[in-house]
Amino acid sequence: MNISPEFFVSIGPCHRGNEICAEAGGGHCLGYLLEILIRAKYTKQRHELLEQANLMLEILRFQMRLAKDLQCLKVESYGFAAKAIDEIGKLVGGWLKSGGKA
Repeated sequence: MNISPEFFVSIGPCHRGNEICAEAGGGHCLGYLLEILIRAKYTKQRHELLEQANLMLEILRFQMRLAKDLQCLKVESYGFAAKAIDEIGKLVGGWLKSGGKA
């Protein structure tokens, strides 16, 4: 699974100095998602981790929409992030359907 640097840039820090915007940007959530996916890669009991990853992706989707609605995220950046989140979701879903086999 490849999470491009552009994805991190698209959800980078909000320059408005608004705490709500910073939280809505999803940076913490993305770091946690990355940690979950790395753990899943290196364990045989990955089903629960992949379920957690799916939940984190859903939270991240809502955070991205909120960041866009609060104008903390440009529409173009939102589009890029939404597409990347959907792609990661498809990969995680496929991994779950395969029984979590690496």
